[in-house]
Amino acid sequence: MYMKIAGLITYRPKTVLLAVLILTLLFASGMQKLGMRTDFESELPSDDVIVNADNYVKEVFGDKDLVMIVLGAKEGTIYEPKTLSAVYELSDKIRLLEGIVEDEVRSLSTVNNIKGEEWGVDINPFMSKALTSEEEINSLRKDVKANKLAYGSIVSKNEKYTLITATLYGDYDQAVFYKSLREMVEPYRDNNTIYLAGDPVAEQEISGGIQKDLGTFLPLAFLLVIVGLILSFRTVRGVILPFTTIILSIVWTMGLMGHLGFPISMVSSMLPILMVAVASSYAIHVVHRYYIKLAELQDRSAAFHSLYEIMPAVLMTGITSSLGAVTLMVFDIVSIREFGLISSIAIASTTILSLTYIPSWLAILKPKVRKLEVRKNRLTSLLEVVTYLSIKNRVAVLSVAVFLMAISALGITKINVGNDFIENFPKGHVLRGSFQVLNDNFGGARYIDVMIEGPETESVKSPEFLTSLNNFQSYSESVKDVGRASSVAEIVTRINYVINAEDERFDTIPETRELASQYLLLYAMSGNPGDFSNMVDYDYQRTKTQLFLTTSDQQEHKRIYTALQENLDSTLPAGYNAKLSGEVMYWSSIVDYIVDGKIKNIFLALGIVFVFCLIIYRSFILGFVCIIPLLFCTALVFGAMGFLDIRLDASTAIITAISVGIGVDFAIHYISKLKSELMAGKDIMVAASNTAEVAGTAIIYDVISNILSFSAFLASGFLTIQYFGWLIGLSMVTICLATISFMPAIMSFVFTPASETAPQESAVVSGNVVNEA
Repeated sequence: MYMKIAGLITYRPKTVLLAVLILTLLFASGMQKLGMRTDFESELPSDDVIVNADNYVKEVFGDKDLVMIVLGAKEGTIYEPKTLSAVYELSDKIRLLEGIVEDEVRSLSTVNNIKGEEWGVDINPFMSKALTSEEEINSLRKDVKANKLAYGSIVSKNEKYTLITATLYGDYDQAVFYKSLREMVEPYRDNNTIYLAGDPVAEQEISGGIQKDLGTFLPLAFLLVIVGLILSFRTVRGVILPFTTIILSIVWTMGLMGHLGFPISMVSSMLPILMVAVASSYAIHVVHRYYIKLAELQDRSAAFHSLYEIMPAVLMTGITSSLGAVTLMVFDIVSIREFGLISSIAIASTTILSLTYIPSWLAILKPKVRKLEVRKNRLTSLLEVVTYLSIKNRVAVLSVAVFLMAISALGITKINVGNDFIENFPKGHVLRGSFQVLNDNFGGARYIDVMIEGPETESVKSPEFLTSLNNFQSYSESVKDVGRASSVAEIVTRINYVINAEDERFDTIPETRELASQYLLLYAMSGNPGDFSNMVDYDYQRTKTQLFLTTSDQQEHKRIYTALQENLDSTLPAGYNAKLSGEVMYWSSIVDYIVDGKIKNIFLALGIVFVFCLIIYRSFILGFVCIIPLLFCTALVFGAMGFLDIRLDASTAIITAISVGIGVDFAIHYISKLKSELMAGKDIMVAASNTAEVAGTAIIYDVISNILSFSAFLASGFLTIQYFGWLIGLSMVTICLATISFMPAIMSFVFTPASETAPQESAVVSGNVVNEA
């Protein structure tokens, strides 16, 4: 079968290239359909408890995002005419931006100041106009400092910053809004320091980071892989053919994503570089084998014979790598599942390109025998020495491998899951500055919405419930990393306090439902309707409390969620229930899915490779040998993650699937070549040396090219992607080490009797084992 396929490709090369061209144009048409996904709300399965809770909260209070603008005084405090004028003007202007809910803007000029007067309760904005006189400004400062609802939430306690927040309907154009927001605040930067944060800001900064990464990754990866190819082959076609194969594989992959409707996410933004590595890897094996046959045959038939020899190994590698990638679909995280599916298809298509596009051109081009014998002998001599030492000292070599894996096991126990969202951005990034200011001065930049539902209408007006809500708010603010909270209970408490001449005894929830109802009605009639509608629903059966967090760490979010849920479950009155929602909840839920998915992914990937190799080689022993480099690599990489405190997150979670593809590639090429040498009657030492010369050299070229390709990730603007680059480079090195250094020792046990035997006897034993395949 392989002979017929190789003959078809190399004897009808122009037809094959025409087919490749047609398919490339078809895939390329999908690239214009590519979109971007930067939110986390679509990452979890639809039946997840957090997803259901969030959907219900949105059903009651609307699907809304929050944007935050911090204005700071360049000198002194915010109580200066220019800064206060900027607050007033921006509070008006932001209402005009597309997507803004006009009556849900909160600032000094919109938030109600509840204070007592001789004639009763006054509920009006702190600043109903732009203030200029010293007397007005001093009065404002006094009012803010006396009001716990504003002091530390609208104006920082050091009086250097003031906060404007606004909510947006969920269906706005995020990119358009963020552009308009930046244009709106720009004129005010001359006299004020301005920081932007919130849902649209964070997601657009991620989007911009992804686009910047893609603009940096590919040119850098292309440059590095070209360097690797030049070092490997030092011929024009040895560089051009693999490189154009890489370009085609990227076009096919990204075009396919567009046709399937898969958006680019932080995870899938790594696909182009993965395709650079995979395509260069397969192409290197094909081209390297061609040059070996060309040196032997010195005519066009080298294209056919090299393809016939290399095709089984490349096909096996492609299939197992594709199956390894598809194991990522065991994750319940959408972006990882999508990455698994599309990378699986992409690896399969890259395999096809390597076995059709390159051989077709090699069959057309005039043969040119390389003159690289001197350089080749230096490399193969080194590999032969390594092989000899590995076999002669096989017990010591394998003992070292076991020792390294044991040490790595200790590191694995230290692995932390999840990451800190804001630390994904490099130091000095504008968003890190915004988060720092909000965390230090306003209780946080991330938030959780807590919706509590009563058993009937008017349930929110119950003094018993309002008291429990007040207690929950106090408890939540005592939880580590919860900066502040706002609820309807604090409004009722404030009105009760000021209406009773600010007597400390009344700084609490009123005792009767009637009083609570009157206070709520008073605030609803006197205040901004949007200010209240975001806290209670129309029939007062549900209320929403907002908690701001000073951490962006997923593990800490999970801890906070657990503490809050336990408190709510134990303190809410009978018949009331709570639902926690918001992007932070999605963020914390991902942690469990990563751990569960990673465990399944590792065992499934290794199992698939084992079963596939078992079927191909018809040998249990060889099937197990195929996964030994993968086991070694997985242990060392995850051990390093533990020791270096590199967290397991959505990006680093895909390393195993990629390592499987790399490891099985090396193992299959090594075992296939060794098998053919043994079946030719050679003893294990000669067979292993010849295998090192052919397969080993290709593996070294492969490692050089792939490490150079993956090093492009080190230029990423996201820390987690940089870690991925380091770890995948470590994977390449450890798999290469396991294959070149450990595989000869392992195979010497497999193909040599326990006691020393004569070379001929060893060859006979080898033949018996190999024939199982």
